[in-house]
Amino acid sequence: MKSLGVPARDSLYLGDIYCVDYLGATGFGMHCVIFDVPGAYKDQGLPRVETLEEFEAQLSHFWAP
Repeated sequence: MKSLGVPARDSLYLGDIYCVDYLGATGFGMHCVIFDVPGAYKDQGLPRVETLEEFEAQLSHFWAP
């Protein structure tokens, strides 16, 4: 991020593991969406999608630069 000159708050991370991806990205100051194909995080109140098509369709809902 530093080499690109992009602040963390202006970035969105898509990851599938809560304790690694979500906590790591949000701890760094990034926005994050969980890629949750099996629905493991369905009732956790996290920003999540189950398909890449859903992610694309809802991208502006999760994050707007």
